Parts: sequence; structure tokens; C-alpha cells
Amino acid sequence: DRPLIPVALKDINPADLCPECKVIRSPRSRHCAICNQCVERFDHHCPWINNCVGIKNHRPFMIFLTFLVITIISVFIGTIAELLDIE
Repeated sequence: DRPLIPVALKDINPADLCPECKVIRSPRSRHCAICNQCVERFDHHCPWINNCVGIKNHRPFMIFLTFLVITIISVFIGTIAELLDIE
């Protein structure tokens, strides 16, 4: 005769539950209104990658931003060099 609710769940603070998906959240997790899911260590929802940036994809997102900045700088330098006709 096991109880339906485990003993550990009796001690859960209702404020720790996501009001949307009813899962136990960590302190920095948030529910994304666009993705409609909880994201651990939620940073923001990025429209460029059409995904939330959180604990699982923060490093790839920073690498993406680094290469984006490198590309913008190289295009800018290439454009200036072409305009000034530097060989």
C-alpha cells in the first residue's frame, strides 16, 4: 500500500511549480510564452535562432554571436577596402 504522492512531493512549495506546465522549477528557470515550455536558467527567447537561450544552449549561442560579430567586422573591413581600392 504505497501512497499515491511520494513523501518528497508533500514538501514542495507551490510557488516552485510553474503555473503553466505544473513542473517543479529551479530558481532561475522561467516559462517562455513563445515556446510554451519551462527553460532552465532562462536568458531570453532569441528570434534569430527561434529558440530559448538557456542552460543547454548558452555556449553555442555565444559562439554563434562571436562568429556573427567576426563576420560583420570582416564584411565592414572588406567594404572599406573595396571603397578605398586598397590591394
